[in-house]
Amino acid sequence: MIGQKEVRKELLEAVYYDQTLGIAGTQWPIGTPSMPSNNLANIVTMCAARNTRKIVVRGLLTLTVAMDGYDFVGHHDYRDTLQLNNMSVNLSSFSKLYVSGTMNAGYGIFYDCALEIDSGFRGEAHRCTIVLIHFRNAANSSWLFDCKGNEEGPLLHVNAHTVNILDWVGWLGIQDVNAAGSRVYIYGKDSSPVTLANNCTNGQISLFGDIILTNSAAGTTVADYTIRNKIYKQLIQPVPFWSDPQLGVTVPAAAGTLTLPAVVVAGLPTGAVVTHAKVIMTARVIDNLNVALNKLNGATVAATSQVIQVQKGAGAWVDAICFIDDQLSIAGSTREGGPVLVCSNTLATTITGNDTYSFRWLLARADLDSLYLQGVHMLIQLDYSI
Repeated sequence: MIGQKEVRKELLEAVYYDQTLGIAGTQWPIGTPSMPSNNLANIVTMCAARNTRKIVVRGLLTLTVAMDGYDFVGHHDYRDTLQLNNMSVNLSSFSKLYVSGTMNAGYGIFYDCALEIDSGFRGEAHRCTIVLIHFRNAANSSWLFDCKGNEEGPLLHVNAHTVNILDWVGWLGIQDVNAAGSRVYIYGKDSSPVTLANNCTNGQISLFGDIILTNSAAGTTVADYTIRNKIYKQLIQPVPFWSDPQLGVTVPAAAGTLTLPAVVVAGLPTGAVVTHAKVIMTARVIDNLNVALNKLNGATVAATSQVIQVQKGAGAWVDAICFIDDQLSIAGSTREGGPVLVCSNTLATTITGNDTYSFRWLLARADLDSLYLQGVHMLIQLDYSI
């Protein structure tokens, strides 16, 4: 017999899918580990009835409907496959899965997955093995954190997208960057080989860290700041410093100053001189809690309002990220992938070395209550010379 506590735990935890051993239907205990489902429509129904968005996958699951806001988890690392099949997966997360196919729309979040996305990728990947990614042909941004290539070597295709690759390990092939506005930033380590193919004909690629570069690009602007570049060897060291996560901030209709997470810069060697420093704010989600269209009310007034500022230790507050009027526009009662906000000027005279850097959004104001940014991080990206 299944006890009441065990039943409740399974109800709250997830709905289980098994390609081979699953059965159709929605009645309990179908969808539990002991009696998994094999029908996606039934799984959607059970998720709604059992108040969960988590789906545990065993075998191959091919999406046939939009699956926005779900959490997909593989039963075995990489041995279970999720085929996106050109379905929308906005704000869905994926863990321990081999994810393949085409992303139709939205922003996906991937943890410890193997990725073979043949079209439309937009999102962020953490600790993933990359086989192939075609990024979305749009002026969006995507992030790869602590990812690596497989033995055959991953290939990336970039068209009008901004791709940020942090702490890459292993071989990486940039197959094409072929549209104005395309941007690729690669921060490599452990002598990672990076090859730029001759289909790279437009946009810009910037490389930092410990990378062995083979450059056959034919038209793409390539900025090589790697430690193996003779000009910059042991002169420029690009280093990212992240804050701890903050649950979120709410931009009110009545102007108010918002506290943002602090960043600790530590470990810079004695004699390091910061030559370039940028501040970046990221949010996982932007959520308009009002039924009407909402957006920022007013542009930045320098040192006065509607501006994200940085403070070194107990020093003066300095403008870092500025806004224009009506920025962050979002329809009523809508939830979207969060923005990446970047300062437009270097802050090397303020961010000068090891210290704690506080951040605030001075007199933030929206048209209406309430504009909510969830999952906020602050990032200081700096270069230094010795």
